[in-house]
Amino acid sequence: MAKHLKKYLRNLIPEGISDFLKEMKELRKTIPKGKERMKMLDEKAENYIKSWSK
Repeated sequence: MAKHLKKYLRNLIPEGISDFLKEMKELRKTIPKGKERMKMLDEKAENYIKSWSK
């Protein structure tokens, strides 16, 4: 089961995700900690994942 689940998930994740993750890492370094940062990063991640189905 794990092998098939891993293959399924790998097919869902776009190849360019590493660029997005690098961008998110840089934002975490530059934006001060707090609720606003957490909300902004959460919305950015949610929007990115939603864009996969377009």
